Parts: sequence; structure tokens; C-alpha cells
Amino acid sequence: MTTTQSRNSQLEACIEACLKCLQDCEFCATACLDGDMVQMMANCIKACRDCADLCALCARFMSRTSDLHMQLCAVCADACDSEALP
Repeated sequence: MTTTQSRNSQLEACIEACLKCLQDCEFCATACLDGDMVQMMANCIKACRDCADLCALCARFMSRTSDLHMQLCAVCADACDSEALP
């Protein structure tokens, strides 16, 4: 496997992980909105939506091998590690 192939494989794995995280966050936010204590879950819902949006954007940036994808992924990781997320 060449270095380029290895890098592409790593990017593909990261893209898949971002898309899975996006899906999980959207599911979580929807479940919170459908629950009985929406107000109590407001911070979690906001954090899930932020994380989902950043994951989608990261997947797009990595798909086009943007020079900014590493910085954006660092911001995404911070958002997804938020204490407001379950």
C-alpha cells in the first residue's frame, strides 16, 4: 500500500466515522425533543446539533481533501467531546 493509498484509506475511515456520529447525534437530538423533559435536555439537544453539523462539514471537507480539514476536525472533536453530550 502506498502512502497516498494509506492516507486515502484513513480519510475514508474518518469520513465514515463523521457520518456515523452525525447520524447518532441527530437520533439523540430527536429522541430528546420527543421526550417529556425537553427543557431539561436543551443543552444536550444544542450540543448534538452542533456536533452533527460539524461532522457533516468535516466529511465534506475531507471528501474534497481541503487544506482546512485538519483544523476543522479539531474543532469538531472539541464539540463532540462536549460535556453536554450523553
